[in-house]
Amino acid sequence: MKQTLILILTTAFFYSMFWNINIINVLFILLGIGLSLALYRIPTNVLLSLKYPLIIAQFVVTTIFLIYPHLECKEYFCEFIVFISFYSILFYLVSLKEKEKSLYKEVLAISILFFSAFFNLLMVNKPVIILSIGIPIVLFLFIIGHNKVIPFIASYVLIIAIALIMKNIPIVGKGFNFNNDIQRYILILTPLLLFVWSFVGFVKDTDAPKVISFMVFLYIMLDIFITVSVRFSSGILYQPLMAILMVSPVAGIMMKKGKG
Repeated sequence: MKQTLILILTTAFFYSMFWNINIINVLFILLGIGLSLALYRIPTNVLLSLKYPLIIAQFVVTTIFLIYPHLECKEYFCEFIVFISFYSILFYLVSLKEKEKSLYKEVLAISILFFSAFFNLLMVNKPVIILSIGIPIVLFLFIIGHNKVIPFIASYVLIIAIALIMKNIPIVGKGFNFNNDIQRYILILTPLLLFVWSFVGFVKDTDAPKVISFMVFLYIMLDIFITVSVRFSSGILYQPLMAILMVSPVAGIMMKKGKG
């Protein structure tokens, strides 16, 4: 029952992201469902072992852009860069939850990952997304009690926002246009219900899978909120494929048996 409800909510969310159905969109939705079911079958310890491959992938992309700064980025590769930018930082934050490190090491590691992610997003012309990533990071650090790291990340977010404004890179745009009210309600309510579900699981049991699920849906809800209310010029609503890459893994994780 739990697995079915999560899959229904996830599918409804994917559908609301595309809305106008055609063969390509249907294939993307089926891809998202397939990824969720595949990750549901993968053992949790295997999923958690992806921390270092994701971080390495992040630095490899940074290195490639440093060597080839004018490299053109294909659309789907750009979505992959957004994916690793978020998940590499997320998996490191999960490791902080599991095992505390010295303040110096925490700040240094998060700073390197954060600016590496920002550089990669800047190179694919999606720098505003780092603001959407930075805000939930600050909230999560507060939740897990790593308050001494918060001023550093908050300062980075503020400095980047000011720099983007000074460079005339639009942070606020026209906003996301919903096709109708039904799409609006589905698109907002389905991730909200999944967020509440992940939050309940996180409160009951703060193991790594619950933390990952909570953090991802915290990011998605904040991203949707600032896109709709503040009218951010870049976010998950504008990139349905990115939504699939973000949500599919945690949907599979949430479907696993356990508390919550």
